[in-house]
Amino acid sequence: MDFRTPKGATITDLCIDSSPGGSGTGKKIALRCKYNRGEKNIDLTCSPSLKILNLRDDKHGTINFVIEILAINVGERIAYVMADYDGAVLGNSYRLNETLRLKIGKVKLHNDFESDLLAQMLGMSSDADQLLAYYRVLSAKNNADLPRPQWDLLNDNPLKQNTGSDSTKWNCGGALLTFGQKYAPGHHRMGANLYYTTPAPLKLSQVVFKKDTVRAGAAKIRTLLRNGNFVQVFVGHNEDLRVEKGVIQPSGNTHYITLFGASKDGKQFIFFDPWPKGSRLLYKSGIMGDVNSVFMGTINFLDGEGTIRSPDSVAGSHKYVILTGP
Repeated sequence: MDFRTPKGATITDLCIDSSPGGSGTGKKIALRCKYNRGEKNIDLTCSPSLKILNLRDDKHGTINFVIEILAINVGERIAYVMADYDGAVLGNSYRLNETLRLKIGKVKLHNDFESDLLAQMLGMSSDADQLLAYYRVLSAKNNADLPRPQWDLLNDNPLKQNTGSDSTKWNCGGALLTFGQKYAPGHHRMGANLYYTTPAPLKLSQVVFKKDTVRAGAAKIRTLLRNGNFVQVFVGHNEDLRVEKGVIQPSGNTHYITLFGASKDGKQFIFFDPWPKGSRLLYKSGIMGDVNSVFMGTINFLDGEGTIRSPDSVAGSHKYVILTGP
C-alpha cells in the first residue's frame, strides 16, 4: 500500500502552503491511496490539522480522497494521513499502516522578489503533482554537493539534465522544456531575438551586444514572468563559440537556462540551471527553509553595459551571458 498523486506518482512527503485558497478556506488537495489485493479493512485517518473529504473506494485497488488544510496561515506544522489495514506478513495477518507526512507552512517568494514562479505556480498550488515537483526541486538530498561520478544520485530532481559521458545526449534545453510542459503547461516561452550583432565572432569575449535589444528583452522577460510565463533563454559560458551563417550555435560552450523570477527593480533574475553545480543559489523558500540549490542561480541586467549576465563572482562553475531571448 502507498499514497500517490492523481497522476500516479508515489509520495511519502509533501509540503503544502498554509495560505487560504480563493474561497478563504484551506487548500484542498486530491490524493490517492493505492492498495493491493489481500489488503482489507482500510481505514484512513488524519491529524487534526487536516480533514478528509470525498473518500471513494473503487474496490479495485484505489481509494480517491481529498484533504482539506484546516491549519490556515500557520508558519510551520507537521501533519499526517494514516492508512491502517489488514495485511499479510510471512503468511500471517497483521494490522499494518502507511503514513504520508505533510509539512504545512508559508511558501515565500525568494528574497521578496516581484515574481517567483517556482513558489507561485508550484509551491502555492493545490495540485499534488505540482507540489511534489516543488518538494523534489528543493529537497536537500536532491541538491547534495556530489562529485561528478555520483551525479546520477541527483536524478530525482526534475530539473536535472542528462550528464552522462556521451555529450551527444546532453539535453539542457530538452530537460527544461520537459519540466515546463509537465508542471506548468501553457506557461513556457522561448524567444528567438538575437541580443548581439551579426556576424558573431568566434570568441564570447568579443561578442558585441545590442543595448536597445537587450534592454527591451529584459523588460519583456520581466513582463512574461509577472504574467506567469517561464522564460527559457540561450546563453554562452565559455570562450570558444560555434558560429554558422553569422549566428552562434549550440555547442559545449553554450547552454539553456530558464528564468523563473525577477526582483522588484527588474535588475536581477533567478533561473533554473539543469547542469548540476553549473549554478548555485541559496534559495529562500519559507516552507522548505534556505535551500542550497545546485540547480539555480542569479543573472543581472546591467543597463549601462547592455548585457544580461552572471555577477562577477558566482558560486557555481559557470558564468552566463544571455545571447538569445524574447
